[in-house]
Amino acid sequence: MSATFNFTTGRGFTDVSNLPVELKELDVWVVEDGKQPCYPSWEWRNSDEPTTSFENAKAELERRQGSPRAGDGLGIILEPSLNLVVIDGDKVVNDAGEVFGPYQDILDAANTYSEYSTSGTGIHTLVFGVSGLLEDRSMKCDTYEQEWACDEVPHIDVFGSQEARNVVLTGDVVGNTHYIRESPTFVRELHSQFPERQRATSSEQVHHTIDRDALDFEPQEGYDVADIRATIEQYAEYGSGAAQSRAEKILSLWDSSPSPNPRDGPTRSDAVAGVRYNSPSEADYDFVTGLAYYCRHDKALIRNCWQNSSRWSRPDKKKSATYYHKTIENSVRASTTRISRQNIMEVTE
Repeated sequence: MSATFNFTTGRGFTDVSNLPVELKELDVWVVEDGKQPCYPSWEWRNSDEPTTSFENAKAELERRQGSPRAGDGLGIILEPSLNLVVIDGDKVVNDAGEVFGPYQDILDAANTYSEYSTSGTGIHTLVFGVSGLLEDRSMKCDTYEQEWACDEVPHIDVFGSQEARNVVLTGDVVGNTHYIRESPTFVRELHSQFPERQRATSSEQVHHTIDRDALDFEPQEGYDVADIRATIEQYAEYGSGAAQSRAEKILSLWDSSPSPNPRDGPTRSDAVAGVRYNSPSEADYDFVTGLAYYCRHDKALIRNCWQNSSRWSRPDKKKSATYYHKTIENSVRASTTRISRQNIMEVTE
C-alpha cells in the first residue's frame, strides 16, 4: 500500500456571526450533517417544510452538540424564489492561499459576499440576480493558459437555480464584503460566458433510461473497492476530529445489514453505531453520500463499493436498479467535496 496522508479538516464549519444579514432574515435555513440537511428534515426534497428560520436552525445546531446527530454547520436551500445565484469555485485556492486568476476576476467584478468552502480550497460567491430564469452552468478550467500551483483542475459552477439545491455556508469570509450585492447585469454577463449544457435527443434519453436500469456507470478515477475501503479504514484509525468520525460512521454502515422495517412497532428505524435512522433508505443515503466523498464522485466506484457492502441486500425492499441509481445520483449531487487523490490508499498485491 502506498499513500501520503494529510489529515486536514479544511477551514472548519459555520461561523454564524459572519453569515449575511440578508439571508438571516429569511426562512431558508437547515442544519447540516455530513453536508446534507438533517433538520428540519432529512428528506428535505420531499418535505412540506424543508427549511426554517435562522434562529431556529442556530438553536437546533446548539441543542444537538454532543449527541450522535450533532450536526456540523448551517446551510440554505437555494430555490428560484430566493432570487439568489451561487458561483461555486472548486479547487480555486491552492496551498499557498492564492486564488485562481479567473475566479479572482469574478471576486473583483462581483464585489459581494464570498466565503471559503469547508475544504478551504473552494469559494462560494453569492449574488442576488435572476436565479429563477437561469439554468445551471459549469466550466472545467483546463483551457486557461495560466500556471496554477494546485494538483487538480479548478472547476466553476453557476447555480441559478431552476431546482432546489442545498448550499453549505461557512461564514469564513473572503475579503471584507459582508453583504450580498444585487446585480442582475453581472449575473447575466457571467452566465453567458459559461457553455450551455448539452441536451440529449429523444433517442439518447431512451438509451440513458436503459443505462439507468442497468446501473451502467462509466468508471472515472481508476481506483477499486479495496483502495476505498483501505482509505476509510486509515482515516478511522489515524484521523482526527470530523474526518475520523465520518470514516467511522461509513465503516459502520458498510458492515451493517439493514434491518427490516418493523411494521408492528411505534417507529420505523435503522440503528447503526448508535445512530437511529428513520428508515433503511435514509441510512443508505447517508452511506452512499459518504462513499461519494471517498470515491471522488465516481459513480461506478460508488456502485461497486455499495455492492460489496452489507447494505446492498435490502430485506425490506425488492432490489430496484432505479432505487440504487437515484440514490447514487442524488448522493453525488449532494456531496460538495471530494477527497484528494494523494490521500487515497492504493492497495497493491
